[in-house]
Amino acid sequence: MSANGFAYLCRQPNFSVRPEVVIYENDKPLPGPGNATMSDIDGIGLGRYSQENGKGFVISASDNSNPRGNGNDYWIVIPPQRR
Repeated sequence: MSANGFAYLCRQPNFSVRPEVVIYENDKPLPGPGNATMSDIDGIGLGRYSQENGKGFVISASDNSNPRGNGNDYWIVIPPQRR
């Protein structure tokens, strides 16, 4: 998201924030926190992430490497909405 920071946008159009979402890096959940501020994700990183209504997710790798090319798999668990 910024030229020198650790934040990366994972686009998920039409996404609505859900408190129970968990983002994984390989087989472990990102350490989070999962409701981090953009400033902390970009400036500190270390697995912080957040959700953005209508945009998707902003994440940082746990080791502050670039998640687009660090060889790790990132996946998101979004439980079904309760009725």
